[in-house]
Amino acid sequence: MCPKRFVPESYDPEKLRILQQVFDSVWDQVSLQYPSGDTGRDEELRTELARAIVAEANEGVTDPVELGRVAVMALERRFGRNFSRDM
Repeated sequence: MCPKRFVPESYDPEKLRILQQVFDSVWDQVSLQYPSGDTGRDEELRTELARAIVAEANEGVTDPVELGRVAVMALERRFGRNFSRDM
């Protein structure tokens, strides 16, 4: 669910697939660790996650592990929580 509004039109289908996989993988871990039940809070987290992944991809990062690692760090900075404890 990598929001399309953050993804440049120039991304090819393979890159989009990788971004989606990274997003889904990280979101699965985050939502398991910190289930909120708050739709607004979840949407805020999901949006920030998507932005972080796309920002790194825009900088040329293509490794899915690195994209996920950096995205988690961005969530931790933004929300002040340790989302990487079990990742």
